[in-house]
Amino acid sequence: MQIAIVHYHLNRGGVARVIENHLRALAAIWHYPRPLDVALLFCGDKQGWPERLQEELPNVRLHECPLSGLAYDTPERPAPPAAQLADDIETALRRTGFSPGSTLLHVHNHNLGKNAALPLALRELAHRGLRLLLQIHDFAEDFRPANYAYLLQRLAPDSPDALPCLLYPQASHIHYAVLNGRDHAILSEAGVADEHLHALPNPVTVPGQLPAREPVRKRLAAVGLDPSRRFFVYPVRAIRRKNLGEAVLWAALLRDTAQVGNTLPPLNPVELPQYQQWRRLGLALKLPLLFELGQLQDVTFPEVIAAADAVLTTSVAEGFGMVFLETWLMGRPLVGRDLPEITAEFRDSGIQLNGLYDRLQIPLELIDVDRFRQDLLDAYNLAALEYGRELLGPDDLDAAMPRLVRDGCV
Repeated sequence: MQIAIVHYHLNRGGVARVIENHLRALAAIWHYPRPLDVALLFCGDKQGWPERLQEELPNVRLHECPLSGLAYDTPERPAPPAAQLADDIETALRRTGFSPGSTLLHVHNHNLGKNAALPLALRELAHRGLRLLLQIHDFAEDFRPANYAYLLQRLAPDSPDALPCLLYPQASHIHYAVLNGRDHAILSEAGVADEHLHALPNPVTVPGQLPAREPVRKRLAAVGLDPSRRFFVYPVRAIRRKNLGEAVLWAALLRDTAQVGNTLPPLNPVELPQYQQWRRLGLALKLPLLFELGQLQDVTFPEVIAAADAVLTTSVAEGFGMVFLETWLMGRPLVGRDLPEITAEFRDSGIQLNGLYDRLQIPLELIDVDRFRQDLLDAYNLAALEYGRELLGPDDLDAAMPRLVRDGCV
């Protein structure tokens, strides 16, 4: 058997770390004389990818196959024709010595709208007989209306009802993997056969011993860490759904006693303006914020965690929620926003998440309520337009307000 793992990039972050952990898990169970061949197909970007991974996995033979056609779409660099991308993937496999009949194509997040050619290219490869395992970490249908609108525009501009069939093809040699019970139920109810649908929770690794805390804090003083204050780190790439604004709010609330740090900026150009807006606001308000700690040349990620008193999360949407598990293995408490649809399974397994909240109450008296109502209606209707849903009016908002406002707080 040969495995070809497909993702847009191998830059440090959630999916790349999952791929790394999958490779380590495969190495742990592969006990045959001949190494397991694994091809890595990606656009060529691999910032933060562990370069010594091959040395650590002697019984897995890695073949890196950079394909520019797998990069994120941008106005300057749109996706290639789907047939060309399918040809490029098949050619890369053959050059690596992978034969279609013995290869499993394990694809991550093909449906997310990052590259409009990939879903159609995979359909073409399936027609050619390649076996597919499509692992879904996130959905364009879940909190990403701009991604969904882009897919609709590129793949089914004249027949919106055809888009689900294009994104989620069905065949005996196409299987799906999901991260949690919620996503399993969604695809099952949408018509994916149970024998083709698999629960594949993300592997969570036990990190090594964290370095000593105080020496790291003293070194981080060079970039603004105050060793006398508590330090909360939000260890994520600050894309929109990670909700950096709420972390900025915590920095404002804790400004006299603590500092809040983030590790990585967005790589996607579409995400950068909002990230830069929050940075400018933090600077203008002189908030105790530290940014891009994960990009410091002489400080490692374990050292950033070691310097922290606790890990902060303010994300409003997760596919799996690694932070809810990994934090404990790193020896740090977790505080911040709960995501019950994700954490319910963890709690059922005995994980204690007592430092989380499901609402951060803002008194209405602090804000312009009329502007809030209009902004909320505008935001909802913008998303509704992109999803092709019915628009709401002021009366609909009146009916929704009792669910949004409790005890004079939103």
